Amino acid sequence: MDSERTRNLKFVVQAALCVVFLVFGVDLLIGSYSLEQVPYFILTFFASNLIILISLALLAGAVVRRFRKTEPPPETPTEEQQSPENSDPTCRE
Repeated sequence: MDSERTRNLKFVVQAALCVVFLVFGVDLLIGSYSLEQVPYFILTFFASNLIILISLALLAGAVVRRFRKTEPPPETPTEEQQSPENSDPTCRE
């Protein structure tokens, strides 16, 4: 299926971007501990935590969307499948 291929490709691209930003956020968090000025440390610490939080939330959403089971649409009965007694609109039970 072509739609399944594009769905897999979208998942791989989104997951790869999330992992890249997650690694960047962790690296920024580790680097923030080497800062000597307290205001810069606080800014960098909270910014890195925000980057980590957003990338993890997007990654979790991508995983849930990828592995969620989708139900097929309900089938509508064709004219051959309808019984003759139900075809008269004036007949009510």
